[in-house]
Amino acid sequence: MKNLKVRVLSSILALLLVFPVGLAGALSAGAYTYGAPSSDVIPIRSVENTKTVVNYTNGTTETFSGMIDAESLEQTTTVEKIASYEVFYNNDSIISVELRDIDYQDEMAVGASSGKAMNGYYAVSFDLPDSNKETFLTGLTPNNLEIVQERILDGYASESDFTMESIDFIDTEKTIASEADNELCWAASASNMLHYSGWGEGWFFNM
Repeated sequence: MKNLKVRVLSSILALLLVFPVGLAGALSAGAYTYGAPSSDVIPIRSVENTKTVVNYTNGTTETFSGMIDAESLEQTTTVEKIASYEVFYNNDSIISVELRDIDYQDEMAVGASSGKAMNGYYAVSFDLPDSNKETFLTGLTPNNLEIVQERILDGYASESDFTMESIDFIDTEKTIASEADNELCWAASASNMLHYSGWGEGWFFNM
């Protein structure tokens, strides 16, 4: 038995001496393949009782355990293949997300000729708890989307009330309990545009 072990070890050493470059290259390539992060992987955050169903532009779907990390999504090449996705909590749909002209953002220098000032936007729809109102938000940035996803999920997970005021980046929104502002979409939109542009801060208003 001892002699057999010696012969096996000798054979391995002989292979290493004869094919040092090939074996070393294969080993290093394998380590790189499995150890390096891939830009093709959809970033999923592990969240208990949550799953995400991704709808691809080719008509196929894929289900992941957890929730998409919206702020990291554009750093993957896969983002250009995603048409929309839906997040479920305890098998109940809590938010649907559509990707509008979102492209993969590589690490290009700011101001590069092939870069873009804007990279599309996200549109979301969800039901407000304990109401028959469906909410639709559009023109969202990755940061906006992440906030919306987190606030909605927190509301469901903690069984707490969720209102539009829970979303920090929205300045003005119409009320649900009253119909007095039903015709004031234009006013809310104008107020939000002024807020987002920083106009009020320029005039020393407390935003």
